[in-house]
Amino acid sequence: MIPLPSPAAAYILATMLSCPVHPAPAVGVNFVNTPPTMINTMGAAQLGKVKIDTVISRHKNETFITGGLTNGSIKGQFEMSYQTLTAADKSASCLWMDEINVTITYTPTVYIAAEYPPGTCKHDTTWLHELRHVNTDVITVNEFTPRIKAELQAAVNALYAAGPFAPAQMESKKQVITKHLQTAMDQSFDRMNDMRRQRQQLIDTRQEYLRLSKVCPP
Repeated sequence: MIPLPSPAAAYILATMLSCPVHPAPAVGVNFVNTPPTMINTMGAAQLGKVKIDTVISRHKNETFITGGLTNGSIKGQFEMSYQTLTAADKSASCLWMDEINVTITYTPTVYIAAEYPPGTCKHDTTWLHELRHVNTDVITVNEFTPRIKAELQAAVNALYAAGPFAPAQMESKKQVITKHLQTAMDQSFDRMNDMRRQRQQLIDTRQEYLRLSKVCPP
């Protein structure tokens, strides 16, 4: 009678595959800076109802009209490819990442109140103010791009390979790696957006709005 392998022995047989050792892939980052789109069809009353990140302090007897605002969308996504190795007897598999590229896309939309048609002083003045918001976003993304790259590289270094494991676990292992990297990127973007909001608040001040209200003749 031939004895059946014990559970421990069966585990040893399933892990006889030796996963190759590869260096962690270098993270590539590409910043796509899209020129701002200008929309001049919404009235000041409509723009005033749009929720924004900045807060403007004012005296109780002051009313500011929303002549413009900027919606700067910053999105990040990563693409990666894997290499796999499975034992000839399908008993075990290995998985490792061989490439990862991150794309950061900035898409700003500038809204100027319909009451300020192109060519007017208020239109041009508002446009220049909103461009300060756009340029601040661009500066912030450029500044944080190396940090995002370094932080994501650290995440890749910590978890970029798996194995040996049962071949049926291949997709779940990929999901674990993807979630790990997504969490790292989300945390990096949270830090960037915190700084972005601070810098944007420095632009939208009571003093700036008082200045804008006096630039153009009544």
